[in-house]
Amino acid sequence: AMLNTIQEEYKVPIVLANTLYPYDNKLVTVCIDYFKAGYEATNRLIKQGRKNIYILTTARKYMVNDLKEAGYIKAMKEAGLEINILRTSGDISVNTVHFNELFKDSGKKIDGVIAVRDSIAVSFINTMIEKGKKIPKDISVYGFQNTKYASLSRPKLSCVDIPILEIGAKAMALLKKEIDGDYVEQKFNVLHHNIIERETTK
Repeated sequence: AMLNTIQEEYKVPIVLANTLYPYDNKLVTVCIDYFKAGYEATNRLIKQGRKNIYILTTARKYMVNDLKEAGYIKAMKEAGLEINILRTSGDISVNTVHFNELFKDSGKKIDGVIAVRDSIAVSFINTMIEKGKKIPKDISVYGFQNTKYASLSRPKLSCVDIPILEIGAKAMALLKKEIDGDYVEQKFNVLHHNIIERETTK
């Protein structure tokens, strides 16, 4: 609860942008609905006929990734599908080792993936292509964030677009209000997200 203490005791203006504070949160926050985004992306894969869907998330715990995972779990449970969670690293070289180990059995059933970061999605795609898999014919993949990885990936990555510029602008406006001594009534500010279909989904 360090940030709450800093704000309350030292009167330091704080606004969280594109992240969540896992304690009793009295801080002004600007983000998207990560749970809803994870739920919607998973449901899109299910509607595409995918049944063996994995979520690739980080071994290190982040509240935003936990919410994406919770959305995935809800969609999978509603569809009566098996939940498959793989915790890996944000480091592409480490991811590749993990994916090679997990899917060294070519008969491993997997036809859909939600990755909590674009970088994780791209390293997964590269590993699968090296194994002779066709994306998205064999496996559909969604990333998260819509970073440069998404457009540089081949095939181009379908992903949840997090509106970073809008989040930053909103956070700065709210921070200015705090600096000016104005009370920010709306503590939790949720912006709209989009799911962008490119070449890694049907």
